[in-house]
Amino acid sequence: MFGIFSLLVAALVFLYCGFGVFFGFGDLICFLFFIFNFSIVGLKRRVGYQQVS
Repeated sequence: MFGIFSLLVAALVFLYCGFGVFFGFGDLICFLFFIFNFSIVGLKRRVGYQQVS
């Protein structure tokens, strides 16, 4: 459930980034948030894999 929610948030942020490029606002903040979100998801997946194995 959390994975689907995080993907939905990432998609919304990506869309905001795309529109931000056209309007020229929030590009850097959006990009940083996008990278931050994926790094958090990656860390949680690594921890989950270590716990399972």
